[in-house]
Amino acid sequence: MPTLEVRLFGTPRVELDPVGSLHLPPTSQALLAYLVSQRQHSQPRDVVAAALWGDIDNSHARRCLNTALWRLRRVVEPPGVPRGTFVLSTANGHLVFNDASDHWVDLVAFEQRATSVMDGARVGLDAAGAKQLKDALRLYVGDFLEGVYEDWALNERLRLRDLYEAALAKLIDWYEQSGDAQRAIRYARELLRANPLREEIHRLLMRLHGAAGERSLALRQFETCKRVLAEELDVAPLPETVRLAVRIAQGGEPEQTSRTLDIAAVVAELQRAREQATALSQLIDRSLAALGVDAAD
Repeated sequence: MPTLEVRLFGTPRVELDPVGSLHLPPTSQALLAYLVSQRQHSQPRDVVAAALWGDIDNSHARRCLNTALWRLRRVVEPPGVPRGTFVLSTANGHLVFNDASDHWVDLVAFEQRATSVMDGARVGLDAAGAKQLKDALRLYVGDFLEGVYEDWALNERLRLRDLYEAALAKLIDWYEQSGDAQRAIRYARELLRANPLREEIHRLLMRLHGAAGERSLALRQFETCKRVLAEELDVAPLPETVRLAVRIAQGGEPEQTSRTLDIAAVVAELQRAREQATALSQLIDRSLAALGVDAAD
């Protein structure tokens, strides 16, 4: 039986062994991605049509689905490959990806590896779990199905992004607790590239740089945090972030704090702390000036 390889992170790619790389029209590519993401349950055709073509009338959407399905099957199930090998139509006409087929999907591999570690490591990781998380993270080369903006794709993108960030946070915590500051810094920067609003990760980088005697890097991270929050949320850093920066600027030893917070809670706390943080932020500006550190760096 042929093997189907589907990559949905970043730029989508589909390969059929031994045929090679396949060219799918965008609508058929989106249909395949939808069926893969919903692989646990068969989907009524009207539901699939509404998800992918919800901005047009039902009859037109159904015709679009039929065309996309015909094109998808023609490519992934060419002559010699039995119909239903990868895309099944049930007795009641529902559609479902054939999860029993010979296939590999980056989304599935990422989710299985990451969740198995996260579910089994509620307290902490071990070396094997850390390696498995790193293997999972290597699969996440970009957001799910880039360029598709239907609600179902956006929801799936956010769900997978949340898992990606949670895996990174768990790995950061593992390296910090293991005393490997450089790897903790590396993955913290990767997390901030994905979500620069994670203020607790800015604080983590400040602590790690401060503990290593890199005060200028720690204070520069604070300035980055302050700028991002002002530009994206129009808020100031939390008081605890400002206090940490003051302590580092004055030569104090950074304290260990609680490690990761839910992003929704962070944003809510940011809103509440805005006025309190303004006065403290002025204090850090004075400390920076006394050290001769340019706040614009």
